[in-house]
Amino acid sequence: MTAIPVAAPELPVIRTAGPVCSLTCTILALAVTGCGRDEPAPAPGTSTTKGGLTGATTTSTSADGKSTTETRIGSGGVAVTRRSTSDAFVIHDFRDKPDAAQTGTGTKPAGQGRAAADAALRSVPSGLLLADHGFERNWEVELPGKVEGSWILPELPELLFVQIAPTHAILAIDAMSGAARWSTVPLNKTVDPRQPPSAARTSFRVQGKGTGTYATVQEDRLYVIIDDTLFSFDAGIDDGGGQIVWRYRMPFTPSGGPLATGGDANLRLFLPDFDRRIQVLTSVPHPRVLWQYNLQALPVHAPVERDGLVYLGDQGGTMRCFKLDREQVWEFHAGGAFTGAPAVRDRVLFAGNDDNILWALSRLSGDELGHLNFNGPIHRAPLLFKSEPQRVYCFIDDPDPAVGGLVAVKAVPDSIPFTEKKDRYPREVVRMAVEWRVGGLDRAIGSTPEHLLCSSGTSLLVSAVNRQSGAIDWQWDPINERRAAAAAAKVDLKAIPEITHLTAYHDGRDLNRSVYFADAKGRLSAWRLFGYRPGDALARPSEAPIAAAPAAPSKAPADKAPAKAPAPAK
Repeated sequence: MTAIPVAAPELPVIRTAGPVCSLTCTILALAVTGCGRDEPAPAPGTSTTKGGLTGATTTSTSADGKSTTETRIGSGGVAVTRRSTSDAFVIHDFRDKPDAAQTGTGTKPAGQGRAAADAALRSVPSGLLLADHGFERNWEVELPGKVEGSWILPELPELLFVQIAPTHAILAIDAMSGAARWSTVPLNKTVDPRQPPSAARTSFRVQGKGTGTYATVQEDRLYVIIDDTLFSFDAGIDDGGGQIVWRYRMPFTPSGGPLATGGDANLRLFLPDFDRRIQVLTSVPHPRVLWQYNLQALPVHAPVERDGLVYLGDQGGTMRCFKLDREQVWEFHAGGAFTGAPAVRDRVLFAGNDDNILWALSRLSGDELGHLNFNGPIHRAPLLFKSEPQRVYCFIDDPDPAVGGLVAVKAVPDSIPFTEKKDRYPREVVRMAVEWRVGGLDRAIGSTPEHLLCSSGTSLLVSAVNRQSGAIDWQWDPINERRAAAAAAKVDLKAIPEITHLTAYHDGRDLNRSVYFADAKGRLSAWRLFGYRPGDALARPSEAPIAAAPAAPSKAPADKAPAKAPAPAK
């Protein structure tokens, strides 16, 4: 089987909006590294041109104050066009926009900027908006079509991948700034949710030609399955991002998502298939199947890798550990089917199955370290966080809220010494117990240091679960953001597009702290918790005016020093 030649791409139109101005970016070629930084616009009716190593930038301003920026990158003529206006997104960024009287631009009368926006916010009851819980609007992007799917992958946490209708192209967006990094070629169909994309990041040192110095090179790859074709995209944010490195028409039908480990030179890409096998691919000298292993039962989840060991469970209830060269290290027979992927922490492998059991296994030997029984099956991967080294979160899959939901499990590593045989090593165990549970939740869409943000099924209602107590501190319904936007624009609620998509992701370090959602018109928004926590007296803005500091006592002039008290009589 050989690689298929790649055709030239046709990229979509991407529009982005920041807190003050709106940006319309038209990507006309394959690799675009970003939308650039905002530059001061020239005077009305003028234009300026700047040249640089990457190309030329032309900025022009019309008489009405609207500016247009066109940047051509490199010799290939990659063009990025931005048009900025002073009040393009009044509905969406009113919290960060100053009054028109302060900026000297726009058509709003004085005092109708922030004051009117705050009044519109007060039209929605307190506690129903993300802004009421410490979140701030981070960025917004106008996409050329409706969002079909979105992912934040742990290997590339700085990028948000979005698939857009109707071309099904995948766009890479900077998760913190909203800048468009690159876009892939149009794809044939939407990515199957049961086969989510995978990514790999490899760093290696390269010696310079004729010099004794070394440079660190980073190789990022995104792997996507469309039908029976596997795509490898360059996921770097430099020139070339979004290009197809190779694609391979697989001689089998995958039953789960891919797992990639290593760079192009030593790639090992694991894929489960419907023939009850694990297939391992490589890309040298061309994409091909390197080896396979018969499992005797159907695997349906993406494998998990840690330190050169790959873990995979199947519907027959067997969890296996493989090396990269096909050697099976161990297998553990649990009985119930493993539907969700396992999770690894230190030397412990946590996995849930259809027998309503959360298993804790030694990931090096496959020995059982502990288990915990529930009232329902576990079909999703457990959630682990670096800030909670003795806690595991898992979702119990049951339609009854009294049974299914989010469960917090305390998992404490321990050891039991042998009393009779003193020469034997103590037995390693993991003691597990349920700390709290919340019914009716079955997926996580994000997290903050204080809360887990969860929802249920296709519902867009987000519940903030307190990670210490398990209580739902607050809930957020996107309809309230629409009501606030309609009140700010003084239009009917139907004029504001309905929010149709939420990005679900797991950030084990709690660094992202964002909620990503998109509406029916393709507007993607990001709200982030930058550090303020409601109820924190040290970080909360003061509601009372700051009292003036007391005046310092005045000092008497040196020539008018106070007279000394008379000495006491003898």
